[in-house]
Formats: sequence, structure tokens, C-alpha cells
Amino acid sequence: MASLNGLKRNAEPLKSYLIIIMAIAIVVLLAVLLVDSCAATPPPGASTQGEANFRLLLSDEANAIADFAALNVVISKVGVHEASGNGTWHEFDIDAAADPDNDGVPGVNLRALEGENALEIWSANLSAGEYTKVFIYIESINGSLVGGEAADVKLPGDRLQISHPFTINDSIVNFVYDIAVHRAGGSGKYILQPQIAQSGVNQSFNDVTPEETEFTGTILTINGSDWTMDIDGETWAVNVSAAAISGEPAEGATAKVTGIAEDGTITASKVVIQGAETPEASETPEETEVPEETETPETTETPEETEAPEATETPSATETPGTTETP
Repeated sequence: MASLNGLKRNAEPLKSYLIIIMAIAIVVLLAVLLVDSCAATPPPGASTQGEANFRLLLSDEANAIADFAALNVVISKVGVHEASGNGTWHEFDIDAAADPDNDGVPGVNLRALEGENALEIWSANLSAGEYTKVFIYIESINGSLVGGEAADVKLPGDRLQISHPFTINDSIVNFVYDIAVHRAGGSGKYILQPQIAQSGVNQSFNDVTPEETEFTGTILTINGSDWTMDIDGETWAVNVSAAAISGEPAEGATAKVTGIAEDGTITASKVVIQGAETPEASETPEETEVPEETETPETTETPEETEAPEATETPSATETPGTTETP
């Protein structure tokens, strides 16, 4: 019995140690989950809403681009690295069907961006602070050589990254992201790489971004990101897939659209909903003013038409006493 009691006494400290170890493990696990959650959630202020204070422009250093008739690059995501705190990545999706150079083909044709030519591919309202890196995810590359044959172009990784510090404050930042296509030795293949020396915020560039125009009209139909609008009496197709929209879209609402117009279609970058219009067809009070149409008292004044006493003054017509004064 004594030995049994001794075992129980020895087991008590072991049980306490196990409880303490389990408690520490739970605390560590919760701390890890909390850190991951905070790192995955961008802080307020990093968004595509509001007036843009950061523009990302794509350019192409000459290198081997002269071998190509066209080199279309489709970008699906961009990201910026904020230096404040422990450093936070802000990632933003880009519509793969977008056509920033407005040439009718999704993506950007690098052939038109040689030298200092630069095209805006994305803009955003970033929170004020210091940033250190910019990257782009390229979803696909489609190139054709001058002779007409297809080109085999590879990427060095799943994304292209450039480390160039910049500061967001009260002014608009233009960040030129220069990439170039290189021949891969004598293999006949090509590789697309970022050019750090030609990239950053202090680069001179020729902005070839298609000019946007502001339109105001009434929303007629909404089918996902494809709308139709009445603008100055004409029906326009409006694509809002890449637009920052302020307000609640609704058929009949007045909207101010900023975008590029071509061949009856406006590719919008910004939409501001101003208000809803009251449908004209439902203004029944003005169309059915029954009292004005049925003024029966004026049309049926029977008392004036049937003044029988004046029409039948028989006493004056038959004054026989006056006509027979024989004396």
C-alpha cells in the first residue's frame, strides 16, 4: 500500500507538467494563427478605390524586341511591398481580358513600348508610407516573329519582381516597370526578364496610355460587367470589369463613366453612380387628368337651351282684346 501511495505522489507532479506543456502549446498555436491572419489582411488604405496616387507603367527595353511582329503579355496580378512594420504585401487582381493598349487583343503588346514608350497597366490609391518592391504576375505570353512563325518565350519564374524603393505622399507616383525579351543563346528561344536599371520612379518616359474621356448618361441594362447606357440619346456598350465603382448600380440610375471609347464601346476605369431616375411611363397623374376632359356641366347647360317661357309668349301673339276694339 505504501508503494502505491508513493506512485500516486510521483504521478501528481508529472500530471501538472503535462498540463503546463499543453497550455504552452495552445498559446503558441494561437499566436502563430494570429500572426498569419494579420499578415494576410492588408491594412486600410491599400485599395483601388478613390483617386489613384500610384500608377504602374509598363515599358520595354529594346534588346531583342525587333525580332517580333507582336509580343502580347497578359498580366493577372500586381503587388507592392510596404516597408512599415514587419513589411506587408498588397496584392491586386487584374482582369485577364483587359486591353490596356486598346488594340483589340487582351493584354499589352510590348512591340509598341520600345524605348521610353510606357503604358499604364494599373493604378491604385495606396496608403502613405515607404514601399520597397513591385511585382507582376504574367498569366500568358503570345509572341509572333517578324517572319510569321510563333515565338517560344519563357519566364524566369511565376512572377517578375523589381526592388526599387518609393514613397507615397501627397503627389502621384509614376513607377515605370521595364521588361525586355532576350535571346536564349542560339536555341531560338527567348526569355522575358525585368530590367532594374531602367525601372523605378525617376525614369523619363513617353506616356502612350490611351486618353480617357468622361461620359454621363443613364444605365439601361446591367448584365454582370457588361452594361448599356443612354448617352446623349445614343446607346453605348459599357464594360466595367476593370472599373472602380462608387455607389450602387441600378437600371435607370445616372452614372458618370470615365474610360476609353471606341467602336460604340466604352472600357471604363471609373464609374460614379449619381442617382436613380423616376420612370417616365409611370407618371399617370399627368396622363389621366379626367376632370379636364369630362367637364360635363359646361357641355350640358340644358337650362339655357330650354327656356320655354321666352319661346312661347302666347299672350302677346293672341291679344284678341286689342284687335277687336270695335267701338
